[in-house]
Amino acid sequence: MRNYTTYVGMDVHARSIEASAIDIATGEVFNRSFGGCPRAGDVAGWLAGLPQPVYCAYESGCTGFVLARGLRELGYDCDVIAVSTLPKSPKDRKQKCDRLDARAIRREIANPDPGYSVVWVPDEKTEAERDLVRCYRVAVDAAKRAKQRLLMFLMRHGHVWNERTRTGGPKRAWTRDFERWLDSISFAEPSAETAFAAYRRQV
Repeated sequence: MRNYTTYVGMDVHARSIEASAIDIATGEVFNRSFGGCPRAGDVAGWLAGLPQPVYCAYESGCTGFVLARGLRELGYDCDVIAVSTLPKSPKDRKQKCDRLDARAIRREIANPDPGYSVVWVPDEKTEAERDLVRCYRVAVDAAKRAKQRLLMFLMRHGHVWNERTRTGGPKRAWTRDFERWLDSISFAEPSAETAFAAYRRQV
């Protein structure tokens, strides 16, 4: 880590980036604000004017790894810090300021004995596969919740699936028989009928 001359802490958001750099040889500090949904190329253009070599880092969060990958592709070492490992004082937690956050990250990464951990930055293919798995899990969870909402709605209106097999055991729900049972249900009130149809569409 001490092979770098300049350390750059960044507070990264979707539409802005606050960057704070320090040349550890001279102690000179450089600050820069980027607006308008900045990209890696915008940041790299500024990094090019700093004393080299440069190391930069930012906290993990909803902006993901696009900036880190982009800067690495442009030749700059950039890590993503696990946000839970970045030391913060109670004052820092109360005073939420992007510029101060960037400076806090800069101070930590320039520390000869840093106390943070970095997260692995996946390549685009790996991240895409992760997203697909996550999307599948979200869809499965959403389907389970939708089914539960439908069953609870029906139970509130006195409709309970209680069909039995030949051996006397309970028949499984969400089968063809269950769907036929749903088709047989009707409500006297139009609003309840509309709600029922909406719940079924969600399933």
